[in-house]
Amino acid sequence: MNLPLANVFRTSVPQVLAETPSRIFDESGVAAALLLALAGIGLRAYGSRHQMDTEEHVKNGKLTPAEARRQVRFFEISSTVVTLLGVGVLVLVLLDLAR
Repeated sequence: MNLPLANVFRTSVPQVLAETPSRIFDESGVAAALLLALAGIGLRAYGSRHQMDTEEHVKNGKLTPAEARRQVRFFEISSTVVTLLGVGVLVLVLLDLAR
């Protein structure tokens, strides 16, 4: 005996099970991309405060000027890289979702 409901469940359950993990990965990809972008923005915002702190430490003799430059350069480079990485991952995930 062939029931119409049995055919619906037979075709849709595997499809739903196959789509669920990919949707979870897509949503987690968006979340990871946004977290990366926000971390980069946070590093950029903290970088100016850190630069002022390193200038004070140089004046107090706690840091050498070379070490202060390295720290400031680290914040500048890492904030840019992390922000661009977050935006890049977000673009890739959104392109994948649009397919």
